[in-house]
Amino acid sequence: MEGKYSQILDELKSKSVLTVGGTEAVSVAYSVAYAKKKAQGELKRIIITVDSSIFKTGLNVVIPGCEERGLDIAAALGFVCGNVEDKLQILSHYDEMDLLKAKQLLAQGRVNIQIKNDCDKLFIETIIESSDNVVRTLIIDYHLNVISEENVMCLSDLKEYQYQVNRNYIVNENMGPNDFVDFVNAVDSRDLEFIETGLKYNLELADYPGEDSMIRRFEEVIEEYAANGTIPGFVHLSIGQEACQAGVVDALKKTDYKFPDHRGHGAIALCGTDPKLVMAEIFAKETGINHGRGGSMHVNDLECRNMGFNGIQGSTMVTCLGTAFASVYNGTDDVTAVFLGDGTLGEGT
Repeated sequence: MEGKYSQILDELKSKSVLTVGGTEAVSVAYSVAYAKKKAQGELKRIIITVDSSIFKTGLNVVIPGCEERGLDIAAALGFVCGNVEDKLQILSHYDEMDLLKAKQLLAQGRVNIQIKNDCDKLFIETIIESSDNVVRTLIIDYHLNVISEENVMCLSDLKEYQYQVNRNYIVNENMGPNDFVDFVNAVDSRDLEFIETGLKYNLELADYPGEDSMIRRFEEVIEEYAANGTIPGFVHLSIGQEACQAGVVDALKKTDYKFPDHRGHGAIALCGTDPKLVMAEIFAKETGINHGRGGSMHVNDLECRNMGFNGIQGSTMVTCLGTAFASVYNGTDDVTAVFLGDGTLGEGT
């Protein structure tokens, strides 16, 4: 490929980066590690300001390889042992001593995470204040895009900046939609092997022994029979989202209330309900958990406190209030877990 098509391919390669862990945490760790390269003297504090989306999602994001979670521990690890050459795999290379040092930084109050409310794009500002200098890095638009780096003597020397996103991923004034259509039609599949590498990496994670792997196998059967018309009605699969269900269910007990979303086959099957009964229900069999009357979209099992799901997104945000109130009213420690994406919160239920 030559000319503008080569440019498109080069840009795709530069933006396609393998990631280990949630991108919110790893990008914060990357930002801190990037700033640390020029930090001098003893650390005073690390101040990180992120956009509201990263702040909200990153509050509980799990750090790969341990039970710690959050942007603060990610930032601390980025300072202690982060190597920018690892890019978005920066949190895959640490040991117990590194984790201990990172926790000590948090205990000493040296890491502060703030939110930038007036920003609707990806934004990560990291300031490392040390005894000998102050370094600031600014990442905007995508996770490795460091657009600014300052090295000054004190905080008051940092310059005021105007937040402005410059989206120059691939498109330029000399390219239009037809150019990208031509690129797709002309590209040699061998030139896209880097995408296949990422796909294989994700599939390997999905095949890792565990409950999320069970969900994948379970729903692949559903997908096969739904495609050939054996399963009546419509099904919503959670392929690619299994880890969310497996992780939450693993923390619950049988008496906790579970409200899966409309892609809830896996959550139901993991919460104590016999997977065979769930499968029979999806096939509309009399032997199903609800005698075949619920089908794919209305599976429930009150004995295991699987409260069921339906096709109305966000509807469980109303019904779950009843079980949560019941736990409080009855003085039990039973929790109510609701599965949904944050986009459904605008449903107005």
